[in-house]
Amino acid sequence: SKKVRKLMANKVKIKDLRRDNIINASLKVFCEKGYESTTIDDIVKKIGCSHGLFYHYFKNKTELFKVVLEINAIKTKEAIYNKINDLQTYTDKLKTIIDSLFYDIKNDANYGYFFYLFIAHTFSENTNKIFNAPSIEELFERFFEKGQINGEFTTTYSAKELSLLFISIIKGSTFAYILAPKSAKKSTNFPSTNLIVNIFLKETN
Repeated sequence: SKKVRKLMANKVKIKDLRRDNIINASLKVFCEKGYESTTIDDIVKKIGCSHGLFYHYFKNKTELFKVVLEINAIKTKEAIYNKINDLQTYTDKLKTIIDSLFYDIKNDANYGYFFYLFIAHTFSENTNKIFNAPSIEELFERFFEKGQINGEFTTTYSAKELSLLFISIIKGSTFAYILAPKSAKKSTNFPSTNLIVNIFLKETN
């Protein structure tokens, strides 16, 4: 009957909502404490649920962490690719990437926590042994290499060094923003996009 189907649909929605709440709450805990220091107890305290409810949706901390990374990594890559795909120069692509990341971080608190967690994760040898997550370092290394070949980015440093520098800048800016008090977030600004881009451009005489 319609009543039974509606009841079942509502149960599914509630189940999905609870799972999403655990994922979103764990984002903040993982970001603040790091994967290794985070415990299941930390996560359930953050969301205010029981251990039983947690284990109903996830086998352990490792499974939850992997889900958090995989879900958001796919969204991030697709969003960035769609925005820069039709741009002709790598300089314009870099500007768009920076503007897009900073805009999304400022307008979606959960995204800000995820993005910092995703970047921080790429520099952790221990977590890289556990998870087969996409490497943002390699992604940007290829990007800067193509920009160097195109004559836009400096060749004073290797593409790998440019990638590490870029990720460090974004990582620091993101972390500073997400840790800012709520009352200060509206007045907190990210570094100028042009200022960041100029660091990577090839010098012209």
